Amino acid sequence: KICPRCHNAAVFPAKSREWFEVCFVPLVPMSSKQIWLCGICNWEINRGQG
Repeated sequence: KICPRCHNAAVFPAKSREWFEVCFVPLVPMSSKQIWLCGICNWEINRGQG
């Protein structure tokens, strides 16, 4: 897949998680989503949209 921001072929499927944290220590995963992520410029979008 080609990144729409940097135009490199560096977009791959990934999983993003939000964590419940106490004093900056992640304890419990609260939610997760499937995303497309560019390994060069860190552009991301939900997999259902892209």
